[in-house]
Order: sequence, then structure tokens, then C-alpha cells
Amino acid sequence: MTTDGEPIRVFVVDDHPLVRMGLREALARSGVQSAGEAASAAEAMAKILPSKPDVVIIDIELPDGNGIDVCAALVPQDPTIKYVVLSAFTSEESALAAIQAGAMGCLLKDISSADLVAGLRAVASGGALFGASVAGHLLNRIQSGEAPVDPRIADLTVREREILRLLGQGRSNREIARTLYLADKTVRNYVSGMLQKLGMSQRTEAALLAAELQGFTARRIAPRSD
Repeated sequence: MTTDGEPIRVFVVDDHPLVRMGLREALARSGVQSAGEAASAAEAMAKILPSKPDVVIIDIELPDGNGIDVCAALVPQDPTIKYVVLSAFTSEESALAAIQAGAMGCLLKDISSADLVAGLRAVASGGALFGASVAGHLLNRIQSGEAPVDPRIADLTVREREILRLLGQGRSNREIARTLYLADKTVRNYVSGMLQKLGMSQRTEAALLAAELQGFTARRIAPRSD
């Protein structure tokens, strides 16, 4: 844990080179030291612990995995390293998953450089960092008194649960891709893997399960694959 004014070392995980460069330059201008970079989940898993950063900024969506899953795997190995999840969008599911994985922050990528640096210093000093939008998601979930995760979907990853939720709303693969900023092919692959984990052969079955979990009526479901 660092104290106010003490230099902090930050490790950046994002698959986009321009994003990494922008973060690196913005942090350097504020006196934040670079502890390293990674462009994938595998690279992050290999580099973060040996680098001993104070804080890790990690994107949720990585080409070979999920940033939240990386947090869940690494936090128990070295709890002194703090993690801040950064994403272009944040759902209630992913915000809660980030907290459960041990992340101390969850922010949208539209945050200003000044606010980001101030937040990273706060996290390095033992605080937490959650933007107003994320805090609103969490408050809604807490106020709803939501039950624990249904055992039928306990084996699904955060991203798979997000896609299952959208299937339950009757979204097509194309609509899901636009909502989650993914390629159509990526969504199809997620759906295929999700169905296998659920022991189902049709996306309609998954959509019906999702609708049941979300309290929707069957007549609202008209899942499309295109």
C-alpha cells in the first residue's frame, strides 16, 4: 500500500496498442511509473506478479480471455497488488463480478485522465474506485435483493452470463455483438460454448432459461441467430 504523494507503479493490460500508449503517456505526465504492459490474458498472467505493480489497469474483454477472470486468478496469489477493471461499457453483472474477483475499481473508458490518476492513487492507498454509472448499477442490484447465482449457470463465465441475459431478452447475435462491442463470430463462439456448458443444443432453450431467471414471460422471447 502506498501513501499520498508517494510514486505508484501501474501495469496496463489492453489488447489495443493505441489504448496502452495513451494510458502510458497520460500516466507518465502525472508522475505515475510504468510497471509493464500486456496485450492478452496469458501475457498478463505471466507478467503481472513478477512485475510487482501497485495497481493493474485491466480491460474486461481480452482476445484470449476475460480481465475479470485474470483478477480472480491473481488476487489470491498477491493481495497487495490492486486491480482496476476498465471497459467501454459496464453491466451490473460485470461490475459485481469484478468486485467478487477482488478488483478494487471498475471504470468506464471515457473517464478523464485526471480522474483516472486520482482514482489509481486512491486504490494504491487502500481505497476503492467505482464510477457513478457503475455505482448506480450496484445500488440497483443491492436494492433488488437479488438471489445468489442459480446453480444452473454457476459454471458460466461473466461474459457468457451477459450473453445469456441478452438471449433472454430475445436479442439476435448481431444485436448482442453491437451491445457488447464484439464481433458477430465472437458472439457465435460464446453462444456455442455456453450451450455446451448448459447441456443444451438449441439457443431457444438457453433463452427460455434466461427468461426464467430474469422473470420474463415466455411470450416476450423470440430469439434470433442472425
